[in-house]
Amino acid sequence: MARYAQVTGGIVTAINVTTANPAEGWIEVGPDVALGWTYDGETFSAPAAAAPTPRALTRLEFEVLVQAAAGLTAEQFMAALDDQSAEMRLLWRRLGIATQVEKENPLVQAGWLAMVAASHLTQAQVDAINAAWPEG
Repeated sequence: MARYAQVTGGIVTAINVTTANPAEGWIEVGPDVALGWTYDGETFSAPAAAAPTPRALTRLEFEVLVQAAAGLTAEQFMAALDDQSAEMRLLWRRLGIATQVEKENPLVQAGWLAMVAASHLTQAQVDAINAAWPEG
């Protein structure tokens, strides 16, 4: 038995296992080719792996991540929480209302800027937090 792929627009849209070529336009393939693979006229390729998606965090998970990934002491973290500047009060108020914290949310990105501007974090610490953010 041979395997044949039907390709539409450069994508494998059907696989047929048969003793003879099922019809004109079907291409004989090996056992690894599957639906969704691409074909450039010569080579079949597996689809690229999907980029990992950052997981939404609870506020507790977010606070633990920030402190751990940034290497903040309890005193440093509490100083950020206790900062009475308008920017920091607004940041913590919004986090208190949020049911989850999403890495790519513009408010989170603005929060990083506020934390750096208030000298509670460095950009290197923000980068470490983003790198440590768990995936979905």
